[in-house]
Order: sequence, then C-alpha cells, then structure tokens
Amino acid sequence: MRILIDARSVRTPAGLQVFRGLCRGWLHDTRVDAVIAAIPRRFAESDVPRGVQPLHVTSNNWASHLLTELPRAADRTRADVIFCPNGVGPADTRAVVYLQDMFHFVFKAASNAAARIAVQRALRAGIRALSHPYHRVAIAVSPAIAQAAESRFRVPIEVVPNGVDVSDLRWQGGGASVLVLGGMGARKDEGTALNAWASIERPDGVRLTVVGVEPRQRRARLRLMARNLGIGKSVLIRGTLSRGPYLKELSCCLVAISCSRLEAFSLPVAEALMMNAPIVCSDIAAHMDLIARAGAGRLFPQRDSKALGVMILDALHGVLPTQTGGPIPGWDWQSRAAQQVDIFERYIVDPPRTPTHFKASMSTSSPY
Repeated sequence: MRILIDARSVRTPAGLQVFRGLCRGWLHDTRVDAVIAAIPRRFAESDVPRGVQPLHVTSNNWASHLLTELPRAADRTRADVIFCPNGVGPADTRAVVYLQDMFHFVFKAASNAAARIAVQRALRAGIRALSHPYHRVAIAVSPAIAQAAESRFRVPIEVVPNGVDVSDLRWQGGGASVLVLGGMGARKDEGTALNAWASIERPDGVRLTVVGVEPRQRRARLRLMARNLGIGKSVLIRGTLSRGPYLKELSCCLVAISCSRLEAFSLPVAEALMMNAPIVCSDIAAHMDLIARAGAGRLFPQRDSKALGVMILDALHGVLPTQTGGPIPGWDWQSRAAQQVDIFERYIVDPPRTPTHFKASMSTSSPY
C-alpha cells in the first residue's frame, strides 16, 4: 500500500505533531510500502520524518491544489490512498478525509473575521459537495467530531483517535505551578481558570501558569483580567512553548487544567493522561470521552469557576484527581496508524461491493 498525505494543510505545531506521528506509524506497518508527503514551498523538509518521500506541490490556489494537483500527484506516485488532514478531499475514490477540527462544523466567529470565515466555509462546502460522491470513508478523531460531521458527510465515518507521544517523560510533580492548557481563540476559556484562582486562598510561592495563549492580544487581555482580579502577581500568561519546554512544564506541575468549551479530540489532555499527570477538565464531550477511556482525571461543569476553584484547592491540599499510573496501551501513534491502515484496506484497497450507509458504518466499538 502506498499512502500520499496532503501536508499543505499542516500549519500549526499540533498539526505538525499529528503529521509526523501518523507518517512514522504508517512506516512501521508492514502493509505500507511507501509514504509520500505532498509539501508546499514553505514546508521545511526537515519536518518530514525520515523514510517519508517529500513531493513538492506548487499550486497557489487551495481549491486547484485539492481538486487537480493532488490527484495528479497521486497518479505520479502510484498512491493507493490520498490522506487529507483538513477534512476535505479531492473528487477521487482514493481520498480519505481526516476530521480533526471541530471548527469545520461549529461556526462561531469574531465579528471582524465572520465574513472571511463565511467565504471559507462556503468554499469548503462546495468542494465537499463535488467530492462526496467519490469518497468511500472518512476518519474522525473522536465520537464528538463524528457526530458533528454526520449531517454533512454521506459516507461511513470511522473513529480513530489521534496518537499520543510524550516520549519517556512521566509526571513527577514537585513544581510550584498549577498549569492551564490554553491555546488559540476564546474557546479555550482560560478566563475561567483565572476566576477560579481568584476565588480561593492561594498559598505563597504557588502560581497559576497559563501556556499556549495565542495571539498576543489574548495574552494582553488575560494579563489585564488577572490584574483586575487582584491576582496578577501569582499568574503567568505565556504563549506557545516549543515541544520540550511544554512537556517539561506538564511533567512537574501540581495539577493540569483544561477549561476549553470546544474540542474535537484535545491532544493536550490526552498527553497529560498519557504522562500520568493529574488533570481537571471541563465537561465537554471530547474531554468526557478521554477521561472515561483513561479511567482517570476529574471533570467540572464548563465555565463554572467556583467548582474548578474547589478542585484546584483539593489538589493544592494533596487530594489529586485519579491518575492513569503510566502510559495507556494502544494510545501510541503506531497503534493508531495500524487502525487507519485497517480502514484503508477495508474501504479503499479492498472496498466493499455494496455501499454502506453512514449510520450503520460509524464505529461503535471502542477505538481506545
């Protein structure tokens, strides 16, 4: 089997992590003969894992790249599978669309970006309508995003979560920081953690550290909020950390927190669970699923800063959320990639003779 992955849509650190994890996992599978990455000019070849064949693509237009350039690249490389991480694929029976971004299905834009995002959504919808008759399967990273995508996809949707790679790092604790897993956009809701921190008696020498906050204007707003709450001196707001420093912060925190209101999978939470870190999460579907599968962690009602404050106080007093005890079998990238290859064989390389309706084909067995 030869797999062509469209790397044009790999634009974020998390996306690059997924790209590298999947490519390496596929290469470990004896059923895979080659992995080819279609990379644009700006893509650093050093980010392509060893053993993956880089193929440069040059189209400046996303639609023409998807509908014309990508199928032609698959023809040249004799690819059996065209893997499309951005949730939209070409009109080609080899295409497998990968659903990992909830924003493709839940539209809440800031007013100054609404028009631009609406145009993007319309373009995606048009390409999707053109391509759907050719698609045989889609892969979603969680039941939550599979359910959100159901009304827009008339193909089978299989659930295979993202893999998790924290190397050999394990949670040690011993630090003096409550770590909030922030990110891009208001959906990360880091303000709930600030309100929770302000609502409790804070021990000397312990601070609330919020990481991954982007863009910088959001960092400025959160810092102002912390000052107005009277907690500015015990709060540190940081932007995106490189991989090593981020995992180190996670490994030594007192407790990790995710207040997010919208996630497709929540890789940071999965990483905390894999590392055996104590984790407290908002009770959105993606978090609830991970917590249930891991049998660890603790949930609070989203936006409920008082409930979160009680849980932070418990952790500060040594009453930690249930932990996993160590790495969780089957959550690694090699296992996830093998599950995907199973799907490629079932739907693309050796497809069923008769079409399968979505509701009958959506995976109901635990992919964890």
